[in-house]
Amino acid sequence: MIATYPEQLELQTTEEPEADETLQPLTAISAQVIGSQLVPISFEIVGASSDNPSYNQYAYAAEVLFNNMDPDFVSVAKIPYPSDDGHSKCLDTAAAHGEKSKIVPVITLDGSIKPDVQFDHVSVAMNRYRNWGIDKVLVKPHRLEQAGEAMWIQSTAKLTPILREVGQFDSIGVVVYPERTATTTSIDEDYDRIAEELSVADFGITSFILNAAPYVKLVREMRRREVTTPVLPGIKPFRQYNQIKAIEKAGYPELGDELMHIMPPSPSRSDIMRQSEDLMSYFIGMGFDLVKHLGAPGLHIYTDNNVRAAQRLAQGVQQAVNSL
Repeated sequence: MIATYPEQLELQTTEEPEADETLQPLTAISAQVIGSQLVPISFEIVGASSDNPSYNQYAYAAEVLFNNMDPDFVSVAKIPYPSDDGHSKCLDTAAAHGEKSKIVPVITLDGSIKPDVQFDHVSVAMNRYRNWGIDKVLVKPHRLEQAGEAMWIQSTAKLTPILREVGQFDSIGVVVYPERTATTTSIDEDYDRIAEELSVADFGITSFILNAAPYVKLVREMRRREVTTPVLPGIKPFRQYNQIKAIEKAGYPELGDELMHIMPPSPSRSDIMRQSEDLMSYFIGMGFDLVKHLGAPGLHIYTDNNVRAAQRLAQGVQQAVNSL
């Protein structure tokens, strides 16, 4: 049985923050390209071919989310392009449990391929997606490691209009990274690149964040650059402190004071159930704050095919918003 929001976390009512017009979503656009529910929520699952051992887990994830959650859409990452005849075992599996119009393939660019060759390759794939029934795609920029330094390939903003023209998709989204994750002269360079990517997209989705601050900063910087594309914050419902500690050691993303406060200095696996409950309460509260106080136009939940945790997070946020 899934606990209600009040059972998971006693909401601390504080003075309402002053309205920040730069963070308010464009309601009409959001309803058209993201969703029209009170709290638009989408999910990402990790796909597989039938030859992959995780195939059953992927099929289970698709079934649970489509049958139980009525998501605005489900993006499917790490899937092969449709075959020459337009067939896709992975997409067919997802479609067996939900509407084709809600299936959104994640397109990851390959920085090792020359841009002109990649454009030709992707154009063929987009035709196959469209013929299969896809009407929305999500573009994920690719990061390269060169000489020990990270850098983003710069073709995402150029590729998006080509995808729109070739695939004739209803809408195209782009994954953005609200925290500095590549070696650049300044963080402003990252924001400039993100602004170019969002300006040619219909909506954006952030990589998963562990506190609201990077999302707030990102949206403000986009508005300062006169980019008004709605952006969904991404959340990943971690269940153990050790998982977050591993992310912290990698330097991305930042934890934030509130999450650091609830995590012990040396997290142990001995009380996994308590860790799971504390973290679920934290992420529900974070999702609530993003939607209710900060004006985020919805949430995107990265499941890693752990759909029960993702489902509980989504329902907790919905219940919290509906109760006020």
